[in-house]
Amino acid sequence: MDEKNTSLQEMSQEKSLQANEVVSNELLATAATALWHIEYDEKGEMSKCIWSSSFRKMFGYDSQADFPDEWDSWFKLIHPADKEYVEKEYTAALQDYSDAKIYDIEYRMRGKQSGYRWYRDVAHITRRADGTPIVAEGVVVLQKSSVNEQLRLALREAEKANRESQAKTEMLRRTEEFNRSILDKSACGMVSYRLPNHDNMYLNAAALRVFGARDIAEAETEVPRALKAAVFNDPTVVKKLIELQTQDGSVDFECQITNSKGRTSNLLLHSETVMNPLGDRIAYTTFLDISENKRLQAINDRLSKQNHVINGLASEYSSVWLIEDEGKFVRRYKDTNANIFVKEIISFVEQEPSYAEGMEYYKRVCVHEDDWAEFDKKTRYETVLAEIRKKPVYNFVYRRHYQGKIEYFQISYALVDKNSDSSNFVMGFKNINDLVLADHKRSEELAAALAAAEQANIAKTQFLNSMSHDIRTPMNAIIGFTSLAAAHMDKPELLQDYLQKISIASEHLLALINDVLDMSRIESGKMRILEKPLHLSELLQEIRTIIQPDITAKQLDFVVDTIDVVHEHIIADKLRLTQVLLNILGNGVKFNKVGGLISLQIKEERNAPEGCAKYKFVICDTGIGMSKEFQKHIFEPFARAETATVSGIQGTGLGMAITKKIIDMMNGTITVKSKLGEGTEFDVCLTFRIAGGRKEAAKPLPVQTETDIEAALQGKHILLVEDNKLNQEIAQTILTEAGFVIDTADDGTVAVDKLSKAAAGQYDLVLMDIQMPLMDGYEATRQIRSLDTEIASIPIIAMTANAFDEDKEKALATGMNGHLAKPINICLLKKAIAKALL
Repeated sequence: MDEKNTSLQEMSQEKSLQANEVVSNELLATAATALWHIEYDEKGEMSKCIWSSSFRKMFGYDSQADFPDEWDSWFKLIHPADKEYVEKEYTAALQDYSDAKIYDIEYRMRGKQSGYRWYRDVAHITRRADGTPIVAEGVVVLQKSSVNEQLRLALREAEKANRESQAKTEMLRRTEEFNRSILDKSACGMVSYRLPNHDNMYLNAAALRVFGARDIAEAETEVPRALKAAVFNDPTVVKKLIELQTQDGSVDFECQITNSKGRTSNLLLHSETVMNPLGDRIAYTTFLDISENKRLQAINDRLSKQNHVINGLASEYSSVWLIEDEGKFVRRYKDTNANIFVKEIISFVEQEPSYAEGMEYYKRVCVHEDDWAEFDKKTRYETVLAEIRKKPVYNFVYRRHYQGKIEYFQISYALVDKNSDSSNFVMGFKNINDLVLADHKRSEELAAALAAAEQANIAKTQFLNSMSHDIRTPMNAIIGFTSLAAAHMDKPELLQDYLQKISIASEHLLALINDVLDMSRIESGKMRILEKPLHLSELLQEIRTIIQPDITAKQLDFVVDTIDVVHEHIIADKLRLTQVLLNILGNGVKFNKVGGLISLQIKEERNAPEGCAKYKFVICDTGIGMSKEFQKHIFEPFARAETATVSGIQGTGLGMAITKKIIDMMNGTITVKSKLGEGTEFDVCLTFRIAGGRKEAAKPLPVQTETDIEAALQGKHILLVEDNKLNQEIAQTILTEAGFVIDTADDGTVAVDKLSKAAAGQYDLVLMDIQMPLMDGYEATRQIRSLDTEIASIPIIAMTANAFDEDKEKALATGMNGHLAKPINICLLKKAIAKALL
C-alpha cells in the first residue's frame, strides 16, 4: 500500500510539472491569461467553483455579482457549437484516474461587451489515492495576446496551485495511514487484494484472527483455502463472485469457515470490486463474525418454542403446570383464584410433590369417583409421555366436583420442546362443561334431524305410493272403458255410458294433476298471492254459479248468508280465495248425503287493523263428518278419512293441504269441527285491505242465448297454431264440428308468415300454442302485433299447457286477448272465442 501511494505522488508531481511547463510556455507566448479553480468532494462531485478576477475581466465582468463563482457563469458564455466538445473533454480528463488524459483545448467564448473570441484552456487535476479528483486548476489564454503583466500573474498563480497540490497529496498519505490504523482496531474484518492473481493482499487485525494467520504472508495461502471450502457450495454466490472478477459490483452472503487451527466461525460478508486510479481491479471483502450471535439465537429460538407451548396453554386454560426432571418436580405456571384445585391443594403443592403424588391427591379431592380408574390410566406419567411424543397435544376429559356441581373438565399435555430429548412437558386444566353440553345438544339435534329425515323419507314413499294409486285409478278407468268402447261400437247405449265414464275419470285425473302441481308450486315458493280489487257479492255469485251444477246433481240445498258485512269492496287474490272456498264447498258436496244442506256464511269482524276488514267464512255441511283422530291430519297431503275404494268417493287427498297452505300465505287461519254422521264446519278467518272508492256497477250486457252465440260463431275463420300433430288434430276436429273454419300452422314462424300475407278479413281469430321449436307463441304474438296491416289487431288466445297464473299474466302482457289451459274444454273454448269476437 505504501509503494502505491509513493507511485501516485510521483505521478501527480510529474503531471503537475508537465502542466506547469505547458502553462509557462503558453504564457510566454501570449499576454491575456486568466486562472480558475474547482474543488471536488470525496465522491468526486463538484463542491466549489472559483473564478479569478482576471478571469472575469477577460470577459468584461467587474465583480462577483456580475459573474458568480458558479459553473454556469462560464459555461453559458461558450459558443453553442463548442459546448458539447468542451464538456466532453473536461469530463474525460476529470474521470481519467490514470491522469493520462490532459485537458488542453481551444474554444470560442462571448465577452460582455464583445462578440465571440478564441481561447485556449489548459488545466491540471490533483487526485486522491483512489483517483477521485480533489482540485482542478486551469489557465485560460486569449489567443494572440501579449500582456506581460497578466503573464507574470498567471505564473505566480500556477506556482501557488502546485504548492497546494503537493500539500494535499501529503494530507492524503497521512489520511490513508490513519484510516489503516482505525481498520486494525475495528471488530469488523477486512481483506483486500488485486485481481486476477490475488496479490498485494491486505488484512486488518480482525481478519488475521478469524483466518488464524500470523501475518499477511501466511494469509495469502490461508484466506483462499478457507473461503473456497465455505463458499463454493453455494452456486448463486459463486456465480456472482466470478462476475466480480471482471466487472464492478458487490455481493452479500453468509458462510461458515474453519481456519487452519480448527476454529469455526460464522461470517456475514460483503464483497465488492472496484478499479483503482492505476487501472488495477481491487477486491474488497468486509465481514462480521456472528458466531456468538448464532449461538444466542439458537438458545432464544429454543426458549421461544418452549414459551410458545406454555403460553398457548396458559391463554386457554385456567390452570397450567410445568412438569420437569422426569416427573419428579411440578412447578405452577398459572392458576386462577376461581380454581378449586388451588384452594384445596395449594399447601400441598408448595411442598413440591412429584407428578404422581400431585395427580393422586388431585384425583381424590376433585375427580368424580366413577372416573377414578380411567383417570389413573389416562394420566399415568408413562402414558402421557408416550402420547405426547406421538402427537402435539394429548387430551383427556373427565368429570369433576366444581363449586358444588359435577362438571366436565379437560386435561391437556404438550412437550415443552418436541425437537429435543427433554421429557419436560406442560399440563393444563380447563372447564369444558359448556362445550360438552353443547356437543350433547348438537348430537340430540342431529338425532332429531336424522329422525325427521327418515320420517320425510317415509312420507316421500307414502306420497309416491298414494300418487301411484291415485293416478292409476282414473287411468285404469280410462284405459278399461276405452277398450270396452272399442269392443262395443255397435251398441250406442253402452258406448255413450263408457264415454261418459271416461270423461269423469279424465276430469278426476286432471284435478289430481292440478292439485299436485299446486302443492309443488307452494312447496317450492313459486305460488304468489296477487292482490287486486274485487267485490265480495260478485265473488259469491261466481262461486254459486260454479258449484251449483254439482249441488243440483246431488239434490242439496245451498245457503249463502252475510252478517254485518260493511266493506264489500276489498283488495284480495280472487283466484286463490275462490280456490279456498271451492275446495271446502266441494268436499261438502262430495261427502254429503242426498237431500243434505251446505251453507256459506260470511261475517265481518270488528277488530280489524286500520284500513283493513276482517272476515270469518263459515262453511257447514250435513255430510258424513270426521273422527276426532282424523281431524288432526286433515290438512296433511293425501289424508282421507276413508279411502276412495271403501267410500266410493273420488278425491286427490291434496285439496285441504293446498287450502291450508294458501290460507297461511294469506296470513289467515282455518279450523275444523266435525262429528261422525252429523257433518262438518270449517271456519276461515282472513284480513284484507279495504279498496279505495266504490266499484261502479257493471253495465248489463245484452242477453244472448246459447243458440244465439252458436249462430254468431258459425263460419268464423280461425288460425290454429300448434306444433303437436295429435293436439292439432284434436283441436281441429273439435273446432270444425263446432262450425268454425280452421287453418293450421305448425310453428310460430309459419303463423307470422301466413298472417303477414293474409288479406283483410281472411282470419277472425288466432289460437296460439306457447311452446314451439322455432318460434314460441310469445315471440310470434309480438311480431304479429308489430305488423303494419289491420291483421296486427286480430284477437289472439293462448291455448297451452302452460297453465299457471304467471303464464296467463305473461300471455296477456305479450299482447294476447285470453288464455286457455289444456286439455281443451269445449265449453270454455267457445266462451273465450265468443268473448273475443262478439
